[in-house]
Amino acid sequence: PPPGSVQLEGRAEGRTNSKINGVYIPVPGGFEGLPAYEKREAGSRRLFLFYATPRKRWKVSDKLGDHKGGFAFVKTADGAAPPVDLPDAVRWSVWDGKETGYKEDEHIRLRLLADAASGVLGTSQVSGATSASSSSSGSEGE
Repeated sequence: PPPGSVQLEGRAEGRTNSKINGVYIPVPGGFEGLPAYEKREAGSRRLFLFYATPRKRWKVSDKLGDHKGGFAFVKTADGAAPPVDLPDAVRWSVWDGKETGYKEDEHIRLRLLADAASGVLGTSQVSGATSASSSSSGSEGE
């Protein structure tokens, strides 16, 4: 995969929306000035991982900039870097069907791929994503 690629993993096969698992490559130019990623696999529709600024969350959807809930999301304070190395208390939520809606899945993690770690993102950007994810609303602009 190209430098800067990430892998979303941990959603159990056979569970609703396990299709979110996989390698996401950077979208040239990103989305709204922030990094964005695309998953392309033969035989399945494209998925995007991007930061939805109004709702302060990274989300997986089949449309870049989708205003609907998407297949999965994780709340973080900013979208400057992908949500890797999040504290254990910060969990991804996945659409589990109409009856249950979104449910947290403690097994899902996003990680930089080994060859990508030395590429686009520096370690300071990556560690910045973890501390930002725990800030409360109202701390912006300080």
